[in-house]
Amino acid sequence: MWLFTAIAAILLVSTISSNEVSLNKRTLGRLFADYDKDVRPSKGIEPLLVEVDLYVESFANIAEADMEYTLFGYLRHYWTDKRFAGKYQEPILLMGSTLENAWMPDTYISNSRESNLRLKDSEAQSSLLVSPDGLLFYSKGVKVVASCDMRLEDFPMDTQHCELILSSYGHTVKDVIYNWRRDEVVVEKKEIAQFDLKSVQLNSSNASYISGNFSKLVIKFTFKRRMGYYLIQVYLPDSLVVAISWIVFWLEQDDMGGRVGLGITTILTIMFLLGSVNMSLPRVSYPKAIDWFLIGSFLMVFLVLVECIIVYILRPNKGGMKVISDRSTGSTDLPLQNNDANEDVAANGIGRETFQALKKRQVVILEKVLSNSEPVIPQTSGLNSKTPFLSEKDVEEKVMEKYSTHAQSDKNFKAFRECPPCRIAEIIDHSCRFLFPLCFVVFNVLYWRHYLKE
Repeated sequence: MWLFTAIAAILLVSTISSNEVSLNKRTLGRLFADYDKDVRPSKGIEPLLVEVDLYVESFANIAEADMEYTLFGYLRHYWTDKRFAGKYQEPILLMGSTLENAWMPDTYISNSRESNLRLKDSEAQSSLLVSPDGLLFYSKGVKVVASCDMRLEDFPMDTQHCELILSSYGHTVKDVIYNWRRDEVVVEKKEIAQFDLKSVQLNSSNASYISGNFSKLVIKFTFKRRMGYYLIQVYLPDSLVVAISWIVFWLEQDDMGGRVGLGITTILTIMFLLGSVNMSLPRVSYPKAIDWFLIGSFLMVFLVLVECIIVYILRPNKGGMKVISDRSTGSTDLPLQNNDANEDVAANGIGRETFQALKKRQVVILEKVLSNSEPVIPQTSGLNSKTPFLSEKDVEEKVMEKYSTHAQSDKNFKAFRECPPCRIAEIIDHSCRFLFPLCFVVFNVLYWRHYLKE
């Protein structure tokens, strides 16, 4: 029993389907009777008015490197074809390949690089609604990759104006005139990854070509870039790198390797940031706002490196000038036997080791210190008298008397050699600890005031 029921159901469904197919064929036959799809409506009478509106579903991210943006939406056309008027009392919806039987506006996007607008209706999402009075509504899902002439002087605080230009490909204003149906474009999702859609402006005009004047519709999208990504990825790290370079002002002045190494590292880091930012941008011939910030940071770090070199040149030489007598003798082992002389030596700037060496070789050292006119060994009148050396006390007194002049001169030279540069190097380091941060703060205030007010 169930077998007969199933067979009856199959026969009923097939009958209904064949009736619908025959009905559709009759409907289409009646609808397109005496209809020529190659002839535009109102031909020879007046120009055809085609009204257009656009529903934007979303935008893909704007590609600065290629200067283009991607749009997903539905482009809709409205026009009247009196040849369909009065054929049916209710609207008829046509889809798929049946749309190819009707005349369609040859709309194209002049600044598109890629578009499915001219794709066959059988291969795209499209529909045609025919009203009883002959009003036609044609809707088609579109994906458009359009060019956008971007100016990047204020990048990444920039605002971009991207246009979408629609026109008829083959019909001049004598045949087809385009006009906006509404005063605004509906945008469902206004936010993009790096941009916010601020406004949409509509405009209509005529474009002149060799073949004639063509009606043109223009949509201008205004996008404002979001700065969050670049604040986190560029501005904040760059500012921290510049601040890290100031550590050299607290390092030892003799630590040239540490100072220069830190300076070169920060310079390379800023160069890396500059290269990574421009890698995803077109090679424009003008500096961008972010370039000015990175260049300013680079100069700050470079000046830090220059300061390190200047301080190193002017630093005090800790192992430098010694008392002259230290270079003339290597003996430091003999103790002083006269404590009073030892104190006088210290008071006159003569080192203990120096005086011990002089005492060891009394006559020789005395001959070098005293003038040539003074005899080292006193002369006596007797032939048989002995020629003793000067007494130890006399030697000490004459050495101190004559050598103190040389010691004082040596001290003055040493003070001239070490003290002024020591003070200059310290002053430079201490001053830079405040000047460099102050200059960087002033640079930031002027930078952000200039670009954010625009």
